Amino acid sequence: MGEASVHGVILAAGKAERFGREKLTVEYLGRPLIAHVIGAVAAAVRQGTLAGGFVVHRPGADLIEKLARQGGLTPVESTNADGGMSESLRAGIAAAEATRQAGAVLVFPGDQPHVRGDVISQLVRAWRDGKAPALRPSYSEQPGTPNHPVLLGSTLWPLASRLQGDTGFSTIFQQHPELVLTIEVAGSNPDMDTPHDLLQSSPSS
Repeated sequence: MGEASVHGVILAAGKAERFGREKLTVEYLGRPLIAHVIGAVAAAVRQGTLAGGFVVHRPGADLIEKLARQGGLTPVESTNADGGMSESLRAGIAAAEATRQAGAVLVFPGDQPHVRGDVISQLVRAWRDGKAPALRPSYSEQPGTPNHPVLLGSTLWPLASRLQGDTGFSTIFQQHPELVLTIEVAGSNPDMDTPHDLLQSSPSS
């Protein structure tokens, strides 16, 4: 893989319809929900695991943009946020491609506050070892469920043009399973889809 770098891409432009309101700025464990993901990516940048990070957000998401900058990440406005996850992915990949150094992106949903640095390191290390063009984790406490973050090598980026609506690369991996390697890791990394999820995932619950 040479000296090509890996950049984090946080997807934070969703409508959060199941949550009923703007969930990424809801307080969770003393900070806005999205701040936990930004913090994990920022820590990986400081440690040299990632070369940088982008936060893809909806127009007018001033707080998310501010939190991204505070974390040392680059906010990227999705010009067609209503187009779903596919548009956000394309925006994030384009931002990484524009650096002319990125060889892969590591894609993070903005609503998974428990993402861990050791998982980030495992995925990046496996990619640098040439294990597969795409990698994703499967957490031991969520068996049989491929999860996030998902690493996408630059050879796969052109496939993003095939995506439509609120779908990611999972549809492509279903058609071409040889492109992706799943790595078994400990623990869990739940989505925060509803207010109930926030309560269930709190250490005090």
